[in-house]
Amino acid sequence: NAGFRSAAADLAAAIAALRTECPHVDRIVGLGNCDAASALMLAGGAGLDALVLSNPWTIEDETGEAPAEVVRDHYRRRLADPAAIRRLLTGKVSVSKLARSLISAVRPVPAAPDGLVAQMAEGIAGFDRSIRFLVAGRDRTGLAFLARWDKAGARIRTCPEATHSYVEPEAQDWLAEQVLEVLRG
Repeated sequence: NAGFRSAAADLAAAIAALRTECPHVDRIVGLGNCDAASALMLAGGAGLDALVLSNPWTIEDETGEAPAEVVRDHYRRRLADPAAIRRLLTGKVSVSKLARSLISAVRPVPAAPDGLVAQMAEGIAGFDRSIRFLVAGRDRTGLAFLARWDKAGARIRTCPEATHSYVEPEAQDWLAEQVLEVLRG
């Protein structure tokens, strides 16, 4: 397993096999969360008929640092949380970690996608079928995707209170409805 960056051939082979073995299936929709979503993007949609891409993985540096926009959002939430303020005032917060995070919060946002994000954008540039991006509003991976991706367009849907795997009952209902809408075509 060479990871999600090299899954294109395997995805194409699996889809081709499904189409061969099940010729009555006339539409195949790909659903991927995190690195699986990124793999589908890098594979140019892998011959699928539609894509549902949830919280695509875009963090590629060794430190795994979140984009400045994500860090700022995190601290906005923390400042509204009395328990977090209490932890800070009672010395239960690492000052060095806090300082590093605050420094990263002021980093400039790249003008154009680069690296992995640029490769993902290039991968789906020619995909002329339905794509729906789903973002969990309380997920670092999803927020990192939003910070690095063109937010304009109706293809992106956000569930504000969802975590990465949509474990909350309301988030599960929202996710099911999003997937069903794409399946209905």
